[in-house]
Amino acid sequence: MIAFELLALVAVSGVFSASVPFHPLSDEFIDHINSLQTTWKAGRNFPKDTPLSHIKRLLGALDGKKHKTTSTEVHNIAVDGVIPENFDARENWPECESIRMIRDQSDCGSCWAVAAAAAVSDRICIYSYGANQTIVSDEDLLSCCDDCGFGCDGGYSWEAWNYWKNDGIVSGGPYNSTRGCKAYSMQPCS
Repeated sequence: MIAFELLALVAVSGVFSASVPFHPLSDEFIDHINSLQTTWKAGRNFPKDTPLSHIKRLLGALDGKKHKTTSTEVHNIAVDGVIPENFDARENWPECESIRMIRDQSDCGSCWAVAAAAAVSDRICIYSYGANQTIVSDEDLLSCCDDCGFGCDGGYSWEAWNYWKNDGIVSGGPYNSTRGCKAYSMQPCS
């Protein structure tokens, strides 16, 4: 969840940096975002004096240009019908617990592993029509995937997918969970 909040904060601060003279962690910036009456409400997730370098560290997905490239297979799919105006995966696959699960990466730039593990868990459930509710371990990616990157200091999400395809990923739930083989090792953010 914190990765999404950080991504939203960085995205919003990028959009408004040219026109709004507020620091992205200031109360004025939060008030400005909320004055736009969007579908969500901004709030304080970090102390005002948190260095932006600390926040940027939590955005751990690394640029692919600095790492080896992997082959990509392109699939052209004809879309028959109308694309819906709204789509909610929780409603489309209500039998999949993983889709409703909110993961917490803690004070760690592991968004690359957390997001990949969440997506793999969702794909397994969707493919099995809800029969397989395996929660894939983000901790396994962080601690065992040598090609994935640098743990809490960032990583390559596509290498996490390659790791799943080539080696497999064990199951594991959130911090302090007894679910699966390898639970997340870092305590959630407060």
